[in-house]
Amino acid sequence: MIDKAISVFNEADPLVRNTHLCNTFLDFLLKAGRGVDGRKVLDEMLVKGSTFPPNDLTGFMFFDGLARRGKFVLPVKWEEVIGLVTKFGEHGVFPDALVLHKLITRLGRSGNVEHAWDLVHVLMKMSAPLEASCFNALLTGLGLESQFEKMNLLVSEMKEKGIKPDGITFGIRILYLCKSRRLGQAMEVLESMKKEKENGGASVVPDLIAYNTVIKGLCQVGRQEEGLVLVDKMISEHGYAANTITYNCLLDGFCKAGEIDRLRELFDQMNTEGVPADVITLNILVDGMCKHGRISSAFEFFNDMQKKGLNANAITYTSLISAFCNVNNLDKATAMFDLMVSSGCIPDKVVYYSLINGFSRAGRLDDACSVASKMKSKGFFLDA
Repeated sequence: MIDKAISVFNEADPLVRNTHLCNTFLDFLLKAGRGVDGRKVLDEMLVKGSTFPPNDLTGFMFFDGLARRGKFVLPVKWEEVIGLVTKFGEHGVFPDALVLHKLITRLGRSGNVEHAWDLVHVLMKMSAPLEASCFNALLTGLGLESQFEKMNLLVSEMKEKGIKPDGITFGIRILYLCKSRRLGQAMEVLESMKKEKENGGASVVPDLIAYNTVIKGLCQVGRQEEGLVLVDKMISEHGYAANTITYNCLLDGFCKAGEIDRLRELFDQMNTEGVPADVITLNILVDGMCKHGRISSAFEFFNDMQKKGLNANAITYTSLISAFCNVNNLDKATAMFDLMVSSGCIPDKVVYYSLINGFSRAGRLDDACSVASKMKSKGFFLDA
């Protein structure tokens, strides 16, 4: 039936063909999985001066199909996309903002950010209607590859085209600068948002997410004191209250720096301000206290949080079990293991190894063998 339809279409008088007929037939071929035949129809429509040129529906079928790639049957290589986009553009057909965002995102995630870069610049050259969302998608792709010079250039080009960067634009730049430990530049971008508004540019102020991103970056490189200063700044300049994420970033920074007393001070401040703790908060404090020899305090804190309804997870139990094993308190370690299992958390290889090593060091080989048997029954095996 499909071959018959193709034969009838090919034999039909070209003068009878129109855009609507070609779109209908193209859609039929794509749904039938006949990509090669569909490509022939599309190529005929894209010919300069075609009497049945593509329209927005043709463009949607093509661009949306590319964006969903896995379900797209037209034989199109990424290297061909720019040429095809140009041909569509010559007929005044461009991808809409949503489809273009999806397409650029797909290119960026599949390691084809250079094609995404070329695509956006071809569309700019053809004066296609573009929105900040497509630039944001490209910024994300560039950020994934740490191409910061191109990110800066793209933002400049946005402004030249009269497209104002939005909060997402700034947020993407801040995120990837922080991930690459370029904290100075990230803070400059944060500050530039205020300057943009003062100079009549993008009316965007840093949001809590942007501040938390920079605070997290500072704390990850041991600059937690600067993180605290930034918290004060976001409160005084924008009236943002620190939330659970803010405090977790600070707690993690002071924990890694070994400043355990500051951990409790911050946690008490968190409680005073009515900011709820979550399991990440619990894990940071428990792990921090355990690693710095304050196991009793960690266990007491764990119990307090449990009584307040904050349930632990596998990470919490692993920290406590490992700590008790390291100080030869195997009864407590075993009790924590039993509590872990009864609470529905699944022990991993680290937990089993901690118990086996602890029992072995204490000369309790029967107990070590028992744990090894449990470990094997759960699909874990001792390394040779």
